[in-house]
Order: sequence, then structure tokens, then C-alpha cells
Amino acid sequence: MGTVNRAAPWTELRKRCKILVSMSIEERSRRRRERIEVHRAGSFEDAELWDLDYWQRRTPQERLSALVAIRNDVALAQAARARLDESAE
Repeated sequence: MGTVNRAAPWTELRKRCKILVSMSIEERSRRRRERIEVHRAGSFEDAELWDLDYWQRRTPQERLSALVAIRNDVALAQAARARLDESAE
């Protein structure tokens, strides 16, 4: 059985971060649009099946990254709502 290099994913992440920081917002937007997948569902069942298939095709790292991004977005939305509520008082 071979050894597992646990630092490898972090090394790759650091490389990606350096690349993203060095890119302009236009370049990052262009690259993101190239990766976007869309589907027009004919029903809720069709949408659920496509969604399941989409996420099953993603790597565990991609799924975790998406979960973290959603969690961060929710935290930002909750903070904005709290600030709005405070300013209304």
C-alpha cells in the first residue's frame, strides 16, 4: 500500500489561489462562464434527477468547495440581514 501525501491537496489549492489572485476579474469571470453547466427542466422531477446526476459527477473536493461557498454566502446574507434589522430599530 502506498503512502498518502496529505499536503498535496493544499499545495494544489495554494497554486489555484495564486492563479486567481493574479487574474483580473474579467479573466476570472470568463473562466467561470466556461465551466457553467445549465439544464432546462421540464418538471421538478426532471430537475431533481439532473441535479443528482450533476453532483454525482463532481469530485468530493468540488462538492466540499460548493458547500463551503454556500455556507459563506448564507453567513454573508445573515450578517447583512442583521445589519438591516439593527438599522431599522
